[in-house]
Amino acid sequence: MTQRPVGAVLGGRYRLAAVLGVGGSSIVYRGWDEELHRAVAVKVFFDRTDDPSSVARQRDELQVLARLHHPGLVTLYDGQVAAPGADEPGYLVLELVDGPSLTGLLRERRLGLPEIVAVGLAVAEALAHVHAHGIVHRDVKPGNVLIDAAGGAHLTDLGVLRQTGAETRTAVGFTLGTPAYLSPEQVEGAAVLAASDVYSLGLVLLEAATGRREYAGPTVEAALARLVRGPSVPAGLDPSLAALLAGMTSRHPGDRPTAQLVAERLRGWREEDATTVGEARAGAQPTTGTRRRRSTRAAVVAVGALTLAAVLLVDTSTHPPATAGPPATRATVASPRVSTSTPGPLAVPLAGSPVPALPPPVLPPPVLPPPVLPPPVPRQRTGSAPVSARVAALSPTSQRVGPPRRSIPTPVAPAPATRRRGATLGHHPRPRPAHGPTSHHQRH
Repeated sequence: MTQRPVGAVLGGRYRLAAVLGVGGSSIVYRGWDEELHRAVAVKVFFDRTDDPSSVARQRDELQVLARLHHPGLVTLYDGQVAAPGADEPGYLVLELVDGPSLTGLLRERRLGLPEIVAVGLAVAEALAHVHAHGIVHRDVKPGNVLIDAAGGAHLTDLGVLRQTGAETRTAVGFTLGTPAYLSPEQVEGAAVLAASDVYSLGLVLLEAATGRREYAGPTVEAALARLVRGPSVPAGLDPSLAALLAGMTSRHPGDRPTAQLVAERLRGWREEDATTVGEARAGAQPTTGTRRRRSTRAAVVAVGALTLAAVLLVDTSTHPPATAGPPATRATVASPRVSTSTPGPLAVPLAGSPVPALPPPVLPPPVLPPPVLPPPVPRQRTGSAPVSARVAALSPTSQRVGPPRRSIPTPVAPAPATRRRGATLGHHPRPRPAHGPTSHHQRH
């Protein structure tokens, strides 16, 4: 079959425009649905209508696509199987993914970790959906992964699919058309199961991470190379991704994870690690989950800081710093306090719980400077001052601001002299005799 001219109409409504790609069994055109007025992709088959196996292959793909509905798969809108002897070829009308294939993207650059996770997750989920319907894709490669404008990946070209238990209709020469991504069992001609698609997806993701095709070279050499050696996973890759790729490209199909398990692991990385790495590289605003984790960590740190500040405040109030005051008359050295109690754990409230109110610090009573005593009052010869006057002189409240006042002693009247019996003023009494009776005058 030759290429259809631009402007040709198929099925009375699908007008062909530019060629989007050429495959081993078909040509894909950008088309226009004249009834629904929307852009579509039209896949026109090369197969001849007189070949029963070619017509059966077209019918298989049309029926399988009609049963599959998944965001990671290209949606089928319409189709037609070539009738024997008919002039019009068989075709499929598909959703138009306006973007490059993964092959074209890898020609420009290799993908970062967030992009590898996003592409691998979309294709793995699509393969898990296909495998759940008992279908094996058998041709997973970068050329069959389309990237839309939003960066989403879509798996396409189920032309060489095989239903489990169905008769094989794909020729060996066609299977070897893309030898770089075949599984070892496909090269050996063994039974092809869902694990073969997982192996091929592992090679696709490895190429996206390293920027090079693992099994390059001519058809035969590239096909036989995987029977001699396994894929080489560089040590510089993310350890989790490297371990996953090593498991997906295991030599034996039973050692490989299922597509569903691959999707679950990649989904977990996207929600945890890949999102954080993508924000750090792109400088984007953190998502809701990232903000929640950061706010929780910030709350714990804030509570810990408040608790530490409270402990320091209480300790400072117990040991106040030295302040300027009157010079001390005696130097005293305080002995350090030794705590004999075992310190308990510092209670930090969990994130989200209310922060307990801290009790007000207990301040010690103020330390008053010692009172300044006045100079001692000299004793007067004429008599001593009353007790009340001396107490008033020693009282701190009697001090006054200003220059000290000279204390004037209070005059004290002399005590009256007491005359003894038998004595006269100005004369000393006569001494008594040592022995003998006393006279009457002396007794009176």
